[in-house]
Amino acid sequence: MNKKNLPFGFNNDFEFNLLNIENFNQSLRLKALVKFIKKNKNVKGDYFEFGVYQGSSLLSVAILFKKLNIKKKVYGFDSFSGFPKYDLQDNIKNFKKLLLKKQISKKHYEKIKLFLKIKKFKQFSKPKNFYPKNISTSLNFSKNSQKSLLEKIKKLGLNNIKLVKGNFSKTVPNFFKRNKKISIFACNIDCDLYHSYKIILPFVWDRLNKKGMALLDEYYSLKFPGARIACNEFFKKNKIKPIKAISLDNDFERWYIKK
Repeated sequence: MNKKNLPFGFNNDFEFNLLNIENFNQSLRLKALVKFIKKNKNVKGDYFEFGVYQGSSLLSVAILFKKLNIKKKVYGFDSFSGFPKYDLQDNIKNFKKLLLKKQISKKHYEKIKLFLKIKKFKQFSKPKNFYPKNISTSLNFSKNSQKSLLEKIKKLGLNNIKLVKGNFSKTVPNFFKRNKKISIFACNIDCDLYHSYKIILPFVWDRLNKKGMALLDEYYSLKFPGARIACNEFFKKNKIKPIKAISLDNDFERWYIKK
């Protein structure tokens, strides 16, 4: 199948919006990833996404691959049942500790405080304390269905997607143990929590091909400090320096790692 077999041209923003798919032509969140994909099509390996939810970005990348005639598999890992267990590191109060350790900037911390102020201001959001299950606009991400996503994938003709359902602590090590020849061309780590990042990062880094890249969706976050804590621990242990993507002044910072 090639781009001619897609049911729509995917050239207009409304096409993506109507289908609840992130527009790779305009997405600020995926900008660095899309730019990398377009310039590095010949890097070996497949694409991986850890934290699929309803498939907005996963489907976007799969469609982009079709349009660019990139013959790589798109793997999506998710529990499809919401967040797993939380860690103490996921408590939003840890952002203050990150500030004191100079692991986030004052500007970043001010945005976190503004975010919390707005959350408390909204009438439907009245908790005195915020936890991973109530801090996100999608709550604990439990409102997703593998069945409905598979139906959508089939209808769009995206035969380049493979979903892997289950808790990361089991699915990630088991997958790479069974598929030792599979390597990573690019990936998007979008799993929010400390424990999930701790599990995923070693496998990603070990199997990331030379010149491959991994987008760290929550390395800059107003909600989930555990992701940054897990990344910093991993970077220190492995002597890795994350890269900040060029972004607009009013946009979130976007970070990634490359080999």
